[in-house]
Amino acid sequence: MSVRQVASISFKQVAKKYWEPEKEGAPVLNDEDKATIREHLLQAIISAPHIVQSQLQEVLTTVVYCDYPQHWPQLLETVMAHLTSGDQPRMYGALLVLRVLTRKYEFRDDEERAPMAPIVNASFPVLLGLLQQLVANPSPTAQVAEFMKLVCKIFWSATFMAVPELLLNMEQFSGWMMCLHQAMRKPLPWDQLPAGLDERRKWVWFKALKWVLHITYRLFNRYGEPGLCKPGVDQQFSLLFEAHASSQFFRTSCWYGEPRLCKPGVDQQFAQLFEAHASSQFLEDQLLVLHPLASGRYLSPRVVNLSLQYLTRALELKGPYKQMKPHIEPLLSQVVLPLLCFDEEDAELWEEDPQEFVRKGYDVLEDMMGTKTAAANFVTTLAQKKPKTHLPWLMARLVEVMNAHDAAVKAAAAGGPPVSMELARQMDGAMLAIGSLSSTLKARDPYRSQLEALLSAHVLPAFGSQSGHLRAKAAWLAKEFADISFSEGGSGAGPLFNTLLQQVINCLHDSELPARVEGVMALRSFVEELADAAPLKPVLPQLMDSIFKLMNEVENEELVFTPEVENEELVFTLEVLVDKFGDEIAPFAVNLARNLTAAFWKYSGMADGEDGEEEDDQAAVAAYGCLKALNTLLDGVAEMKHLLPVLEEVLYPVMAKCLSSDGQDVLEDVLELLAYFTYFGELSPRLWGLWPQLHALVLDFGIDYWENILIPLDNFISRGSETYLTSTSPNYQESVFQMVQHTLTGDYDELNMIPAVKLMEVVLQNCPGKVDACLQPYLQLALNKLRSAENRLLKDELLLLVANALYYNAAATLAILQQFGAVQQLFGLMFSCIFARTKADKPAHFKPQQAKKADKPAHFKPQQAKKVMVLGLLALLGNAPDAALPAELAAGLPQLLSGLVRLLMDLKVQQDKAAEAEEEEDPDEEDDVDADDGDDDDAAADAQLEEDDAYMQRLRKQALKMLRGETAEDDDDSEDEWSDDGEEAIGTPLDDIDPFVSFAEVLGQMQAAMPGRYAALVAGADAGVLGALQGMSEYAAQIKQKKAAEAAAAAQQ
Repeated sequence: MSVRQVASISFKQVAKKYWEPEKEGAPVLNDEDKATIREHLLQAIISAPHIVQSQLQEVLTTVVYCDYPQHWPQLLETVMAHLTSGDQPRMYGALLVLRVLTRKYEFRDDEERAPMAPIVNASFPVLLGLLQQLVANPSPTAQVAEFMKLVCKIFWSATFMAVPELLLNMEQFSGWMMCLHQAMRKPLPWDQLPAGLDERRKWVWFKALKWVLHITYRLFNRYGEPGLCKPGVDQQFSLLFEAHASSQFFRTSCWYGEPRLCKPGVDQQFAQLFEAHASSQFLEDQLLVLHPLASGRYLSPRVVNLSLQYLTRALELKGPYKQMKPHIEPLLSQVVLPLLCFDEEDAELWEEDPQEFVRKGYDVLEDMMGTKTAAANFVTTLAQKKPKTHLPWLMARLVEVMNAHDAAVKAAAAGGPPVSMELARQMDGAMLAIGSLSSTLKARDPYRSQLEALLSAHVLPAFGSQSGHLRAKAAWLAKEFADISFSEGGSGAGPLFNTLLQQVINCLHDSELPARVEGVMALRSFVEELADAAPLKPVLPQLMDSIFKLMNEVENEELVFTPEVENEELVFTLEVLVDKFGDEIAPFAVNLARNLTAAFWKYSGMADGEDGEEEDDQAAVAAYGCLKALNTLLDGVAEMKHLLPVLEEVLYPVMAKCLSSDGQDVLEDVLELLAYFTYFGELSPRLWGLWPQLHALVLDFGIDYWENILIPLDNFISRGSETYLTSTSPNYQESVFQMVQHTLTGDYDELNMIPAVKLMEVVLQNCPGKVDACLQPYLQLALNKLRSAENRLLKDELLLLVANALYYNAAATLAILQQFGAVQQLFGLMFSCIFARTKADKPAHFKPQQAKKADKPAHFKPQQAKKVMVLGLLALLGNAPDAALPAELAAGLPQLLSGLVRLLMDLKVQQDKAAEAEEEEDPDEEDDVDADDGDDDDAAADAQLEEDDAYMQRLRKQALKMLRGETAEDDDDSEDEWSDDGEEAIGTPLDDIDPFVSFAEVLGQMQAAMPGRYAALVAGADAGVLGALQGMSEYAAQIKQKKAAEAAAAAQQ
């Protein structure tokens, strides 16, 4: 047998590699060999033992996906012959092939699914007959269950994307629905249930039932409501399904079954028929599936999960809920609440593998398919949808359990018997249920006023429980209610809040790993809510030490790529602590950075000596969290100059490794790290050594990250201009030109070109009089790009580059522009942009309130842009000698003055608006929601629809803007109209220059030193311009007086 197994594996590998190779020119099996394989493969599958059969099935998958139907048209006919032969091995082999055939088209669209129709038409009538025999077969053999499972899997794949037309035949429709109904009611052979837990979960009868529940779940989800079905066959099937079977397949997580969701006409009639004749029989079937749990028997987690999903969805629908209502309390007490309890399987895992217990408790797949999650969802949905009817009973039942447990604890403390394991486990389930209900309890009276009593009476004592799982659950439950407003102290304060916080901190030293992990998770929530961090400062060293130890403890190699709790909560808790405590974190900064860096290497899979396996999503999230925490740390200690060199030592390897394609997923955060060091720290030779990597990024894939790359480049140039100017190896000036040339001449999105233009402006502003050789190539790039640029923001930035060049050296810039013959065209474009105003979107329906919006400048919207443009034009007026002034500009001096006045007036308005915005306080508004209206689902739905509609309108608006190549900055109402927060935060050499004062000074100097030019400047000005000119001069005098007074006051201090 081992030889046959090895041979089958080798055969599988040959088929995958050589049947239809992905690489062009790779070896391929010849047509004769392929034909031979196709001829004998099905018979080989039929006659092979299972261990070989599974390998041959993979060969079949490869061949079918490549050759059917074009090169294997006779396959379906052969399969049907075997399926109708009556010989069980041949029938089983035929079912395996049909499963492969239907899976090939399972996810295909309508056009690609065309070959599915003959498969369904030929096989479904035969499969239906077979399934009818199977569900009626009294023999409980594993073979019967295996056949049922395969038939269901074929039906699942064949109907996944659309309903075949064959199912519109009433005989076929009713037959399939009845078979599924009988399969759910078929008694399980409990005497054959395996003893071992793993074997029980894999029991073939549970697998068969699982696929039946899968199918009924999807049929309800997709076809129970005609109004939500697409026209055509699907809709016809939905009508049949609602009329004859909807009530039999009680829905889980579906959209269908309520007449109010249907369209008028036939759909509505069928929905009414469904409502009138919905059979409670199938609701009883779903309850019957779960009945073994009430009698103490075992069901596989997936079966329980799917059944509870059905019943959970039933709570949301009026008719099904009414039918189900009498069963809800027994269902809760006998099935749902017991499922929430800590059970024997939990206890075994807690003791034998606590790390796996932690991982499993927060694993996404476990969460989706587990029984506790399904039970918690049922409880949560019940409380949300029917709070008045069922929440009082449910809460009374949970409080009863907690009271019984607490009474047993007190009795044990008084010398009585110890608390029973059963009571402790029930207490765990009650706490899990209450935590699942937290959002409802915090929003509704009278429960929200009773939460503090509940926390004080039941949760606080649980922190001292002898059962470790109760201590962990107490930390989890405290976290769920950390954000409530406490009667003494309010949010994040007060005696009870502080006591709970202390208990959470104590959990960090618990003897049980899961309790320590829950403590860290809870600590994050409490610290986020903390109103005053001062009381926590004395224990900060212990907190940090405990978290560091826990991080090291969970570095088990098996968890490197599946550590959701460790990789998120531990790292994010550190991030919250850093953010909350700021300067106080300094003594731990280096150790924290080392731990976070080590965690980053672990989670990213990029540690030295590793080839770097593909990261899974959880590990990627963790690596990202490490970098976010490191950036938060740097933000808190950036002003502490003595720490930065040590932190640079720790973090340099991360920056060096990730400023490449290896770090593409975290590049933005790594660039943020570099930005901190280059702005706040000393520009060490090691940091300068990262410049070539930034250069390589831009030339490789970094165009999308230009905005992030610009910041450290700006810091290098502005804070290390001498090194930038004098270095020859590497030649940083040449590097800048190569990067901007690559960007502006490449086929890239115009928005991504803007940072390249800004980089040239950085050079001109920070190297006055030292980069004359750069003027001509910079201006040539700008002029060439202006000819083709379409995006407003890029055009504005290119013109701002010209203004920066004028400010740098007006005479040289004008000479270069004359050399290129671009003076008239360039300045014509510049002044048209200066005077351009925004327009109302719909002039025909122009509203008075739109007038203000329509009079805003259409270009150079940020304050900094207006300032740069003013300073550039003032340099042209005041610094360029008459000989350097082109005739076109000399003749247009009055227009130049008007442009300057326009810019300054717009800037003044903008500054005033910004000042008003700073003075105004805009308190947050809270929606006044009547919590007692919880049963009014229609009102809530209407409100949600209104929110969704507004949200979708915003999304559509943004999408249209993106399609036009615009950004948020293109919106006339966008924040950049009145705010320059981003520009001011970065800082430029022009920050200390006031444009109004410069305007008055330049005009005064012109009047004295160049009276002819001044006369030409004001000769054509109208009364409005002259009046504005006078006003600007007076305003400049006021600014100078204010600055002088501030300087005098500062000198006296």
